[in-house]
Amino acid sequence: MVEKVKVVSQKIQKQGETPALLLELADACLYQGEPEQALRSLEKVLAQQPESQNAHILEALAYLSLGRSKQAEEALGHVKNHQDVRYIAIDGIIRRDPNQVSQATEKLKGASATEVWAGYFRALALLYSGQFGPGLEELDRLMQQNDTFGAGIYEMARVYIELNEPHLALALYQRLMEVYPESQKPILLSARALVRIGHLERAKILLDSVLKKDPDSQPALFLLGTLHLQDKNFKEGARIFAALIDSPTTNAKDRMFYRGVLAKTLVYDRQYKQALEQYNKLITEAPSQSATYIEKALAEMALGQDQEALATCQAGIQATTDTQTLRVVQSVLLQQAGKVEEGIQALEATVPQLPKDPAVQYRLVPIRVSLLASGGKYDQAREVIKGSGYPSRLVDFLLQSVEEVEKNKTDLRGLSLALLFSFYQWPDAALTLYTDLSDQNPQDKLLLAYLGDAQTLAGRLEDAHRTYSKALQSDPNDAYFLQKRGAVSARLRKYDEAVQDLSSALAVTPEDSALHFQIGSLYESQKLNQDAIESYRTVVRLNNNPALVAGATNNLAWLLSQDEKTLPEALESAKKAFELAVPNPRTGLRDGNVLDTVGWVYFLSGQADEGRKLIEQALSILPNQPTINYHLGRIFEGTGQPKIAVVQYSKALDFDPEFPEADDARLRATRLATELGQK
Repeated sequence: MVEKVKVVSQKIQKQGETPALLLELADACLYQGEPEQALRSLEKVLAQQPESQNAHILEALAYLSLGRSKQAEEALGHVKNHQDVRYIAIDGIIRRDPNQVSQATEKLKGASATEVWAGYFRALALLYSGQFGPGLEELDRLMQQNDTFGAGIYEMARVYIELNEPHLALALYQRLMEVYPESQKPILLSARALVRIGHLERAKILLDSVLKKDPDSQPALFLLGTLHLQDKNFKEGARIFAALIDSPTTNAKDRMFYRGVLAKTLVYDRQYKQALEQYNKLITEAPSQSATYIEKALAEMALGQDQEALATCQAGIQATTDTQTLRVVQSVLLQQAGKVEEGIQALEATVPQLPKDPAVQYRLVPIRVSLLASGGKYDQAREVIKGSGYPSRLVDFLLQSVEEVEKNKTDLRGLSLALLFSFYQWPDAALTLYTDLSDQNPQDKLLLAYLGDAQTLAGRLEDAHRTYSKALQSDPNDAYFLQKRGAVSARLRKYDEAVQDLSSALAVTPEDSALHFQIGSLYESQKLNQDAIESYRTVVRLNNNPALVAGATNNLAWLLSQDEKTLPEALESAKKAFELAVPNPRTGLRDGNVLDTVGWVYFLSGQADEGRKLIEQALSILPNQPTINYHLGRIFEGTGQPKIAVVQYSKALDFDPEFPEADDARLRATRLATELGQK
């Protein structure tokens, strides 16, 4: 089956696109795990034979493989033979009827060609009903029986991505790259997984390999464009997205998507006029998308076109059905245009209609406060602040800002617009407003807090450091700004300053576990292990944040294991860390880093077998983590298996030649290889 797609494609080249061959190709593509390609073949079949039952069933299976159950159900609606076993299975999965699926899969047993699909249907039925553990077990069993069945392997990887386990998905994609070397799909999905893990350069290498074979590959070009955005190479990203828009092979739906990405790229590059042009084209192409009207209005505000922005909002309210967010934006724009009372009325009328989601209401607080204070409704603004659920220090800042507006009639109108720019990711436009507001109100700590946060998010760490320092001039013991500056100092590698600020903040708030953990991490990064140990011990003693206690216990085990005298305590901490590491409720897997720490401490404590089991589990979760491969190599070396040890050391060095234990891994691999060569 591995070569089936290639073989059938060659037949089609010789004999032409007959319905029979196209169906055979679609079937082979589905087996290989490429439903997108299968759908293209099935579209051609149905154009010639619209009543083809086999084509509609395969179409439903393709949509189901893509997780598009509604379209799968529509495809099944064209099937007249409801006794077809595949129809029964797919219909049972969609309707979440395990008995129906079970009856269908029993009939598929016995023939090798259908047994794999029986297992696949059983797995999908479990996954669709929310039984992730049993579903993954079924897919794993299927994979062990047939390691070329791409559909099952891709489904397993998809579930791991959904469960935020990209390392596990990457291992499966890499297997598919070996099984199907001619296919772009596993390479592209490997690149996406690497991006999620944070290995951007490795992702670029994979994308380059795809583009060498197919320079017009839209998935590869798009992902490469997004990587340029992460590198802040906006012009190169914009060039790629513009080329995708102009490509004759781009369909209308994809063209709109690429245009939206291009517009946002131009925003990041501060090319607001060009961004506005793209938003105008998007509205022409899809006049009912409310988000486009919001983005266009923000572009006009960034260009100083206040009246045009208001007109855009009004046009969006008339053209779309999702008007609530547009009305919030409109209220802010009315405020900016000096129509504050009208803006307040519009906003307060909209707030009750918004989702009761606490996050939505939380984000609205400073916008409401800005409008109410601008309209002289100070007591109402204070009521909103006190009922906000904000941290006490931010509540203080907001109340102080309202008092300043009431007392000195300062103008905070720009705050609500800056908040909109921040929320919709217009970093430079937001920063310009925050900077102007802070310059006009230099003592307003709320504005300094927002400005510093915006600078940090934009990667302007030196600017953020100066902003937080300015806030600390009036009160050097303000724990909020000490913590903020300390965090920025750490990112700037000003470790001594970071430790000093965080220590000063701790003197004000000694029960803050997050600060103790933060300073412990700083000490650890500087190899000040004893200081780090004391900080982590404090987190455990305070015991007021379960997640931090679990992390601190794991870190304690790791640090204590580095001194033979404290190995017994390290082992106790490791066992405790294992207990505290809550398994993923849907996979049953614990954190791979915790498993590695616990296994390593067991090994150092003389319990190599127990250590190996745990580290092998860790490696199954984080297969590309060099330190875990190194640890497994150490265990194999310590238990008299030098050949396997060399393999593990080599893997670790392949993943990262500069990882912390790299020098020791090289020395051990070289020594063991020499000893093996002498035997």
